[in-house]
Formats: sequence, structure tokens, C-alpha cells
Amino acid sequence: MKEMWNVDSTWRPFYMFELINKYNEWLAASCEHIINDNKLTKEMRNENFDLAISEAFTPCSFGIFKYYNITKFVAVMSGIAYDSHYEDMGINFPVSQVPSIFAPISSVMNFEERIYNLLFHLSVKFLYWNGVTLGNNIFKKYNLNINVENIFKECSFYISNTDPIVNYGVPGSPKMLQLGGFLLDKSKPLNEYYDKILNIRKQNVIISFGTFAKSSDMASSARDNLLYLFKAFPDISFIYKYTSKDISFLNGFDNVYPNEWIPQQSLLNDKRITAFIMHGGENSLLEASRAGVPMLAIPIFFDQPRNAKMIEVLKLGRWVDKIKLIKDPLYLHDTFKDVIENPLYKDTAKKIARMIKKRPYNEKELFLNHINFACEFVYNPVYSASHSNFMIKVADILVEAGHDVTILNAPINPSVKDTYVQLSKVAKPSNKSAKVESHIKKIDEQMKNVWIEDHTWNPLNTLLFLMGYSDWIVDSCEHILLDKDLAKEMKNKKFDLGISEFFFPCGFGILKYYNISKVISVNSGIIFDSHYANHGLTFPIAQVPSMIAPVGQVMTFGERIFNLLSYISIKCIHEYAVYTANTMYATHWPEGNIDINELFSKSIFFISNTDPIVNYGAPLSPKILQLGGFQYSDVQPLSPYFDRILNYRKINVIISFGSIAKSIKMPEHIRKNILKLFDTFPNITFIWKYEAERPSFLAGYDNVITSKWIPQNSLLNDQRVNLFLTHVGQNSFTEATRAGVPLLCFPIFFDQPRNGRLIEQLKLGRWIDKTQFANDYEILYTTFKDVLENPLYKENAKRVSEMIKNRPYNLKEMFIKHVEFGARFGEVENFNVPNRNIPWYQYTMIDIAVVFIITMIIIGYLVIKLIYLIKNITKRKDVKVD
Repeated sequence: MKEMWNVDSTWRPFYMFELINKYNEWLAASCEHIINDNKLTKEMRNENFDLAISEAFTPCSFGIFKYYNITKFVAVMSGIAYDSHYEDMGINFPVSQVPSIFAPISSVMNFEERIYNLLFHLSVKFLYWNGVTLGNNIFKKYNLNINVENIFKECSFYISNTDPIVNYGVPGSPKMLQLGGFLLDKSKPLNEYYDKILNIRKQNVIISFGTFAKSSDMASSARDNLLYLFKAFPDISFIYKYTSKDISFLNGFDNVYPNEWIPQQSLLNDKRITAFIMHGGENSLLEASRAGVPMLAIPIFFDQPRNAKMIEVLKLGRWVDKIKLIKDPLYLHDTFKDVIENPLYKDTAKKIARMIKKRPYNEKELFLNHINFACEFVYNPVYSASHSNFMIKVADILVEAGHDVTILNAPINPSVKDTYVQLSKVAKPSNKSAKVESHIKKIDEQMKNVWIEDHTWNPLNTLLFLMGYSDWIVDSCEHILLDKDLAKEMKNKKFDLGISEFFFPCGFGILKYYNISKVISVNSGIIFDSHYANHGLTFPIAQVPSMIAPVGQVMTFGERIFNLLSYISIKCIHEYAVYTANTMYATHWPEGNIDINELFSKSIFFISNTDPIVNYGAPLSPKILQLGGFQYSDVQPLSPYFDRILNYRKINVIISFGSIAKSIKMPEHIRKNILKLFDTFPNITFIWKYEAERPSFLAGYDNVITSKWIPQNSLLNDQRVNLFLTHVGQNSFTEATRAGVPLLCFPIFFDQPRNGRLIEQLKLGRWIDKTQFANDYEILYTTFKDVLENPLYKENAKRVSEMIKNRPYNLKEMFIKHVEFGARFGEVENFNVPNRNIPWYQYTMIDIAVVFIITMIIIGYLVIKLIYLIKNITKRKDVKVD
């Protein structure tokens, strides 16, 4: 460790090999020692532990867990996540966008820096591979079939000690948590000794280089330059953590107070501290950023150069390369002077500290819970009951939390009323739009066709269908934009925050038109494939089903082709909707320079109505939240009418196909198979949401109850309900899984086929393609009977319901706190994945690959030419000899 002060480990990616390889060998030897302790093994196995926790830095420990028969475990990391850990969690590390753990570069990289980052990334991958291999070899030596990397991949959660507020935006997944600072306790009062020191001078600076690279091992030239600093600033008290009793070199420096240990956190939280000279270690970074103290980082090794560069990027301070520190005393002097005198660093540090203190969650609570398993404005396009009601509930939740909320109802579909608004204020255009209403007949015709058109296996049908909706929605936005009286009213309210759903992208332009700069985007369903790119992420087409693809997560070659086509269809829908909206704004408000994609990307948070417990794992960023079900209140008791109905028979089934594809428009050839089902099961009560008076074709079906509206959530949460026959729209899906009711899915269009396949994969029920539903009653009969009688589905549904009810955080609280955080602080730039608009050839490193290949070709050519030249010279010599 002594040599770390003198060696340039900052810009040499492969220098860390020897040091960390020794650590890996040390850790592997420790694992072998534990395996050989038979007494300890017997003792640990007898404990029957429920859960184990180990640091991901020590991969062989996960093999020890298996050896001790511990099946549930959590991986933690005392610093930032390794590049290679992302891949173990199923996420590609974005080398062109995010600095590697060892790389002292920012997220905006030039060509040379990207080469450096690639080399750092490869060195991290090699070191990780080396650690895993050493661990596996130990277990192989004892004939144990243990692969530590495969076991590590199965961890319940991966918790890193990094704070997204002071980190680069990086992709994540529902199981990856950044809870930096959850280990920090409340700051304790300073003792009398340090309190007196802080009162001696007006300015006080802490110096600490951590526990690994000790101050006493510092190179003499570096120490001399530090002494030069002490001498240059006699009016500043330097509290110096110096790890040796030999402090004779400090004789005559009355402004320096050395000690082998200092109460660092308590000192940092004292208002009399001016700056912190530190090594850039993760814990010191977290403590200083929470305390709001500017930093001067002198990184020594490992992740410290990356952290130091990030401190400079975030304007929390400056960093000094240790080699420059050794060579140039004025470099340290000038950088230090800038940190203590430039108010930018103090102001930014205080702002970051406030953000951390006001974050929307408590890190320690969140950690423990995972282990235990302002005025607002809401833009509400009134297009379908499910989407509209979702936005109304969003607004009502915020009103209940004490906020003043106005809903702007943008009329699209006149059949959907705004009478569900209970708590919020409502604003809407003063007149109707003939242009908007002209779409209704066409859309109604399309809705009849969704019952028979193949939207499941033909992405083109979904593409054409949603393009028609996009035109309808843009015409509604145009109607809002041209209402000058409404615009004046809304601008005068001076809203702190706007909320809009990206299913209706032009709403973000309306928010800008009303001078609302802070925006949160929500989605009442799952995240669109195309939304990932807006937030700097790559949608993993080969791993995760597209939102309109009814394929499983493990795909065949043909399914991957279909998934790719579905993804392309969604991208086309997204770009068409954005293009039509941008064109409309360019026509009526050219000075606004509206770019919907850019406005959406700048959302403070993007909140989707999906629940990671019942969804495929997918990459996320710190600003993307999956809070599926946050809008639900406590279940309301059933009315006497429905209570009586559930008592008629022992088995009760709910039937509902949502608010868009209505039962009254169901074709006769599909309806007849449902009637056969009613005939086949006379001992079952079917409660059918049917949007008209009881039809004549149900005459004689005493076991069928119809209603234009049903209290679906209350019914599902009643223990007497056995099954839910549903179109598996997102809201119905969420309600049923929360209630623990098995599902028989009959998806009609859009994301419903994907949800149906997901339900089957999670063993929460079965799904039937609507063409099979219509053409083969036997399939309907056997599938219905299987879901009703097979205990597997009921057991899994109850298990998932328990997981949802006992999740480690409260969804509604999380939503409210994130909204309040957004209204106060606006967009947090480092929540974004860096360089989200990076060109594809840079993202894929093709430009570096091309330069590398050309360089190799040139070198190869020169080598061949050299060989020929040598041969020719040799031949000439041979000729002369002859």
C-alpha cells in the first residue's frame, strides 16, 4: 500500500491487476479455510438461516452460502457497483456512456477517453473473472458442484452503498438498489477538544486519506507540498488525520492539529468546517455530500479517481492528481484556494445536501424493509375510462397529501365523463371541437374490429390502430392550444409542477405552453419499449418481451424475430406520435421550439403503473420508478346487492373485458362460446360487466348476473371469488394480483397479449388467444377448468399477493414523496443516464473498433513488408556468397 502514493495508478487501467489479484487469492484462501472447518460447517448448517448477506466484492462467499444450505441471500457493495456486476444482473454496462469503476473521466467522453474507459472496463471484467475462477477452483478441489457467479446472479437484491444524487445515472433493475448512506448514523456532538479547535480560527479544513493508503506512507515530496499549503494559509486550522505518532515534521505549524483518529462525520456536520481534503473514498464522499461541505479530492487508487472526477463534474469541489501533487506545489495551492474561495462549490454542496435530506425515501428504512420483505397540475386526456380514471386518482392522491391540484381535462372521447373527479379542481376548454369528434365514428369502427383482428401475432395491425389514435390525440391538443382564454387562466395559476402521461405525448408541449418547467411523466400501463431510449437506456430485445409481444422471457429464434418486429412497431408508433405532435406545435406555436422527445427526456421522474413483482425484469435508471398499484386506496366493502350474489353459489367468477373493447361489441361467434361455458357450469355464478341492459340472449341463464358497472376491486378482494376472466389490461392485472385471484386471460390488443403470456409464465393462470377462444370451445372449456381446479394457480396467486402486500416500501408514500421532491428540486441531471443522445456508432464502440482494425491492418501490412524486405536482403547476400 505504501507504493500507491508514488505509482500512477490513475491512468494505468491494468496496474490494479497485481494488487487485486493478491486480494482475490487471499479471499479464495480464506474460503478454503472455512470449507475445511467441519465443526463450523456443521454448526452453521444447523442454524437453518433464513437469509445471508455478503459483499459482492468477495464472490466465493456466495458459494459458502450454498455449502451451508442457505438459499436466500442479498448481495451488498460497500462502494459503487462493479461494471461486471451489471451483466450478472442481466444489464449491459454502457461503456460509451458511464465511466468504469476505475476510470477518472466524466460521462461526456471524447474519443480518447472512451478508449481509456473501454480499457478500464476490460480490466475490471478480467479482475472479476479472476476472482470468480479462483473461487470456483477452490470448490472444484473439494468436488463441490458450485459456480459462484451463477449463485451470485440469483441474489434477491443487490444493494450498493452509492447515492444516485451523487453518482452518474446508471442503468439498474428492480433488484438493484442504490442506498448510499443507509449505514450512516446521526451525527454526534463534538467533544470539547475539537469544539475548541474549531473556535480558534474562522476557517477550518479537515484532511483525511482513509484507512488503506495511510498519511504516514505519503511520498516525501507530496508531504512537502502539503506543508507548503499549511504555511501558505496560516489563518486556516487544518485538522489532519495522520496515522502515526511521529509528527515531528509538523513542528512549527501551529495551525495543524494531527490525530490518529478524528470524529469525521461529526466534524463535517459542523457549520464551522470550510472544506474537506480527502481521497475520494465512497464513505467520505457520502458523508461530505450529506453535510454539504466542498471537497478537494486527492484520489489514490481503485474507485477514488472516478469519484474525484465526479466531484468536479457535479461542482462539489475539485480534484488533484496525486502525481501532480508530488511534482507541483502551486497546483495544490491554487486548486485549494479555488475550493475555499469560489462560492459555487459551497452553494452546490448545500443544494445537494438539501436534496439528500429531502429525498423521497429513507435509505435505512428501505434497506431494512427489503431485508424483511407546492401546486400541482395534471394533464388528463379524457379518452378511455381506465386512462382517465388513473390520472384522476393521481390527482386525488396529491390533494389528500395536502396539495392544490388542478386537472386539465382534454376532451377526446365524449362517452367518457369527468364525473369521477372528487377532490381536484377541474379545468377544460370552453367549447367542443368538431375536428376531435370527427374521429369518433372511425374509432368506434376500429373498436368493433379489435375483437376479430389479429392484434396478437400481427404487430402491423397494432401499429395502424394506434396511429389513428395518435391523430385523434394531437387534434385534442391542438384544440387545447388554440383556446386562448383557457391558456390565460392556466398560465396565471403559476403551477409548480405538471404531470402528464406519455401515452398522450403532445401533453408535454401543453405543459411548456403553460410555462410549467418542472414535469413528471406517468404511464397507466407498462413502459413502452421506445421510452427506454428517451432515458438513455437500451431496450434489451433479446432478453425482454416487447410490450406487444406475447412471448416468454426465454425466446426461441422465431420468437426473437417476432419480438424484434414488435419492438420496431412500437418505435414507429412512438416516432409517428411525436412527429405529428411536433408538427402541430410548429404550425401554431413555432416560437415554442417544441421537441416532445426532449421534453419527455427531461422529466424529473418517469412513474409507470407496473409492479416489478409481476413483471419481467428490465433495465431502469434512478429516475424511472415502477409503482404499480400506488393509486389504489383501501378496498371498499361490497354493497348488499353484490354480497347477496356471492352467497348464491360456492363458486363465483368475474368477467370483464375493460372499458375500451366493450362486451356489447363482442361478435356473436365469440359470444356463443361464452354462453356454452355458462351452460356447462350451472353451479357457478358469473358476474359479467356488460355495458347495456341485460340482453335477450341471456334469457334462461340464472347463473349469469350482468351489470353496466361492477365494483371490480372490491369483488376481487372477496374470498368468495374464485376466478377472473379478463382482457388482462394493466389495471385489471394489478388488481387481481394484489387480491390473489387466479386469472383466465383473453387478451384483445396492445399490451394485453404480453400480459397474458406473463400471467401464464408466473403460473398465476392461463391465457387463450382470441382466435382459439372464438373457434374452439374445447380449448376454452379445458383451460377454464384447469384454472378453476388446479391448486397451483390459487397457491401462486396467494403467494404473489402476500409479496405485494409485504413489499419493503409503501407505493403511495413513494409516489407522493417523489412528486414533492420533484416540485422542490426539479430535474436532477445526474439521475439521467449520461449521453442519452450519443450516436449509435459511439455507443456500440464501432468507431474505436474501426480505428483498432485499421491500425492492426497497417501494422500487419508493415510487418509483412518488413519480412519481405529482410528476405530480399538475405537472398542478395546469398547470391553474393555464391
